[in-house]
Amino acid sequence: MKFHILDEVYLGLRANANGHEHEEVREPVNVAKDNVVSSNKLVDDECAKTSDYSCCIKSLYSDSRTANADRVVLAYVAFDLAYLDATNTSEYIEKLIDKTTSRCDRANLEDCAADYEKAESKLAIAHNDLDSETYDALADYAGNASLAVEHCQCTIKGTYPKLHSRNHDFKGLCEIFIVVAKLFI
Repeated sequence: MKFHILDEVYLGLRANANGHEHEEVREPVNVAKDNVVSSNKLVDDECAKTSDYSCCIKSLYSDSRTANADRVVLAYVAFDLAYLDATNTSEYIEKLIDKTTSRCDRANLEDCAADYEKAESKLAIAHNDLDSETYDALADYAGNASLAVEHCQCTIKGTYPKLHSRNHDFKGLCEIFIVVAKLFI
């Protein structure tokens, strides 16, 4: 079985024509040279355990290491996806903070920035555990990272739809990491 990866994306920011406002852009990343990768039964089995199989498959196969990954490599792929998303979202939040004029919005966004800092910290600990081959708490760290962002989600209460979407995406990536981390339990 082969998967055609045609719509893998990197979420980033780009200034519009006037150079002031930013819009979300989607660009291809880490897709196999010919946009086709071989299926990995381990990935298929683990993605079946997530709440969104399709998103899991698309996310994991966006990294070329996935096609031949064992559980350790797959854990690094899942970590990398979650950590990259967290750092990109942190940068996005900082740009929103710089643009906002409302004190209330600024305070809420600063809370979200702190939440993402906590999430990044938990994921960094997970990375250290991966490097030291200490796998027993990986799922807990990913879960705590997701919970930190849940706080941000409650704080913004729909005020920033793109941030809401990014929070949702991050939580999905954390779920993937949690499922993969359970391979070590």
